[in-house]
Formats: sequence, C-alpha cells, structure tokens
Amino acid sequence: MNKDKVQALSLKYKIRHSISLEARYHLYDLASKCKSPIIEIGSKLGSSIIFLAHGSYSSKNNIKVYSIDNRKKNKFDSILSYHTNIKKMKCEEIISLNCLHEDAVDFFSCPIGLLFIDVGGMTQENFNYWLSLVINDGLICIKDWPKTNRSLNDFIKKKNLVFYCLV
Repeated sequence: MNKDKVQALSLKYKIRHSISLEARYHLYDLASKCKSPIIEIGSKLGSSIIFLAHGSYSSKNNIKVYSIDNRKKNKFDSILSYHTNIKKMKCEEIISLNCLHEDAVDFFSCPIGLLFIDVGGMTQENFNYWLSLVINDGLICIKDWPKTNRSLNDFIKKKNLVFYCLV
C-alpha cells in the first residue's frame, strides 16, 4: 500500500518536512498515476518533490520530474536542506531549477501531467500559463490555494482536470 511506503520512507530517512504525512501520501499517489512530466513550483526543503519523485519511480513510467524554486530568496538555508534531502532520499534524477517561477516560464513548453504549486505571489498571467501546459485529464495540486479562483475553475472545466488542494 502506498501509505505504508510513504510512512516507511519518512521514518527511514528522517528528512525535514514542511508538509503533513497525509499530503506526502497524496503527492506520492498522484505521481504514481502520472504518465507525463511532473512539475513542482515552490520546492523549499524538497520534501514534497521527493514524494512526487518516489511516486513516479513506483510507476516505472520514466517520466521527468522538475523542481522550480528560488531558494536564494528563502529566509533560512533551504539550498543546503533541499540538496541534502534530495541526496538522502536518492532522488538525484529530479531536474532542479533554482530560479523564480516566472523566469522558468521561458524554459517550459512541454505538456505537464501533474502540476503542484506551493508558492504565493504568482501573477494571474503566470498562473494561467502554467495551467495551460497541463494536459487534458491532467492533475493539478495546489497547497493552500483558494478553490474560488475563477481562472482555475475555468481550466478545470475546460480540460477535465482533477484538482486537489492540500492544507
């Protein structure tokens, strides 16, 4: 069962987390069902991208997993924590971009199977751009985001997306 795997990984490696065990389970589970690239915007310590990566590894679909975060902007030493966590959890295949999400827009035009957003301050224009890359029947997971976002609701209906909001 995926919950047991997630709990075992969490206990074995004892990494710093900024998300709950339940959220880690959901990310792992969503990624295990994904057949197109996974992108996380707002990685901070790396705990969420690790469980997205391990979920994708469990599916054996060989999909790329991208992490986008401007770690220099964070108040504590998240660069060291992020790389320590990635190495400790054996997730070196993650493609990490240390930049602002608005700068990463210039590098991406590929379809996204799962988009996880854990960042505040995203402009509506950038938000719409990232959403437009999600494939039909794709997955969107947003941490602490209001479900009433009109742009998000329109994309969900238009592309038959599955939406998850983690708290």
